Amino acid sequence: MSAGFLILALHGMRTYERNMDWKDEESLYKSALELNPPKAYSNLGRVYASKMRLAEAEAAYRNALAYRTNMADTWGVLHQDMKNFSEAIKCYQASIKFRRSFAVAHLNLGIVYETLGDDQRAVAVWQSCASIDGAMVKAQREHRNAQTSCRFRLGRLLLQQRNFPGAEGALEEAAREAPHSYPSLNSLLYSLGEVAELLGQNVKAENRTSESNDWFSRALAIAPNSADVHHHIGLAAALRGDVARAETAYKNALKLVSTHADSLKALATLLREQHRYDKSEEVLRMLKDHHPTAETLCDYGAILHLNGKFEEARHFYEQSLMLDPSNSLAKENLRRLERKMSSSMRHT
Repeated sequence: MSAGFLILALHGMRTYERNMDWKDEESLYKSALELNPPKAYSNLGRVYASKMRLAEAEAAYRNALAYRTNMADTWGVLHQDMKNFSEAIKCYQASIKFRRSFAVAHLNLGIVYETLGDDQRAVAVWQSCASIDGAMVKAQREHRNAQTSCRFRLGRLLLQQRNFPGAEGALEEAAREAPHSYPSLNSLLYSLGEVAELLGQNVKAENRTSESNDWFSRALAIAPNSADVHHHIGLAAALRGDVARAETAYKNALKLVSTHADSLKALATLLREQHRYDKSEEVLRMLKDHHPTAETLCDYGAILHLNGKFEEARHFYEQSLMLDPSNSLAKENLRRLERKMSSSMRHT
């Protein structure tokens, strides 16, 4: 056997052994235990946790921590997945103590606080994350994505609290600093449009509907197949009084998701306000067929009432009240309808 052939054979055997090691993630990380134990144990913990092998995941995370105490965040993820939130908080706090610029730990700590309903602490943690100077962080992509998510979640939480200016500030900073690779950029721009739209609806605020439309258009460029984005473009256009564009946007949303409840209702309202009652009836029929609630049945009864189809209207008012006997609108509409029908009978 020649020396050249022997070298090739040995190389082939090593390649085969390495490929066998790498046949799945678990084998891959086990094969790396001697090279980089803390990283390999941390990755093994993640793999075990994803397979719900939680005892093995905990053991792997403990081994990782034995090598590097500043890897407490990895154990925090396990506790968070197991809904052991008090221990997860301790791990993330320890991780931040070792690395104050660790955006991922800030992000996860804020998520735990929000899950527990402690919005005040969640806001404080995400605000702290937003102010981190990450210039010296090695893993720039991971850091910037996590920091953007902190700002995004901060903005969404402030939006839920109806702190619209605060939400707008956080979301604008998130959009401005987000890397091009940020996976939720479409949702971020959509949220900015939502805030601008809500500010436009507030009589104490300046008209922001054109600005909201700009944000929705940017979101649409990223996710042209999002029915929600088309729907909100329609709402923004309707607020501006641009009826034609609003109708087009709602119809575009329905082309993507034919049963999109918000777009069906908004389109029906738009058509009714233009006195296109027959078209509005068609849309409301689809809405009640796909989303049969007390509200949609009452709305359908109302358009039938308006279109002079009194017997059918009464049927749907009654159906609405069967689902929700406290529906005051259905009760009032039914009383008016019955008076109208009684009056018509007396004059015949």
